[in-house]
Amino acid sequence: MRNFVADSKHSSRRGFTLIELLVVMAIIALLAAMLLPAIQRARESARRTQCINNLKQLSLAAHNYASSFRSFPSGWVQQILLDDDGEEIDGPDNANVNFSEPAMIPVDTDTSQSSQYQLTEWELSPWWGWQALILGEMNQANINIDFEIWKFSDDSKNASTVGIESYMCPSASLPSDRPRGLGFSSYRGVGGVLQGYSNIKPYSGNYTGGIFGKNSGTKFRDVPDGESNTLLFGEGNFGFWADSHSALAGSVDPASGLHEGKNFDGVPYHSSSGAPYHMTFGSWHDDVIHFALADGSAKSMAKNIDANLFRQLCVRNDGERMNGEW
Repeated sequence: MRNFVADSKHSSRRGFTLIELLVVMAIIALLAAMLLPAIQRARESARRTQCINNLKQLSLAAHNYASSFRSFPSGWVQQILLDDDGEEIDGPDNANVNFSEPAMIPVDTDTSQSSQYQLTEWELSPWWGWQALILGEMNQANINIDFEIWKFSDDSKNASTVGIESYMCPSASLPSDRPRGLGFSSYRGVGGVLQGYSNIKPYSGNYTGGIFGKNSGTKFRDVPDGESNTLLFGEGNFGFWADSHSALAGSVDPASGLHEGKNFDGVPYHSSSGAPYHMTFGSWHDDVIHFALADGSAKSMAKNIDANLFRQLCVRNDGERMNGEW
């Protein structure tokens, strides 16, 4: 009986050649290059949807607040100090917060090669803003802020470190090491038109015509332009929810020179040491920014929207006819 032994020299099994391996690797790399942008776009689309949902939740909370207290929350609550002649005088100082990790904020500027602004510090306001006032309506009542005690007390500081997911845009790229553990905020109330910034401590912003402002108490009847034509909340690139300097933004007059005349992603305004870094509306969604309206809806807005139309949307009572669409 004859036994046959397989001859390895004539075996039908063989390995890949170097050229074949290189071709396969090239095909895999090409497929990955084609698929990765699609995956990233899908993820960003999901993040945009979540951002809009956050704004809807904020508008619902503001409506519930108005139902309970007969007005929208104040943009921020500030104790006004007066001298003997009834003139406003300096209030408390801001609290400086240094960052262990810089925050790189996208900006739209015509005079700089950079498209980012580096924040290495912040001046925290001694006053509470609307973000703190609606915590109960946001199902965050367990934060339990005691508004009767000093804003910079230990109890208030501890409350300010609670991170609130609904206050954060999921696309925001902010330091993982939160400065002093403070909770971030990506959303700002609409203050109408930005008039400038006070030279009296703590150097708050001056806004007019919007739903929110200093010690405001806007009611639905105070929105004669119509809730569907009036902006309520919008996105911001950076802020802390326990900081009234992070509470509002508004339409910027291009002639004012503030923020280089930009409504969105404007260069932060910082007048001097001890003064806050004021910021405009802005987003991490490239050319799109999201807003909630006073009727409770939320939608996307192109950042190249006509400046006059944007101003009309920010102001609740100008009575002007809006011919543009967004």
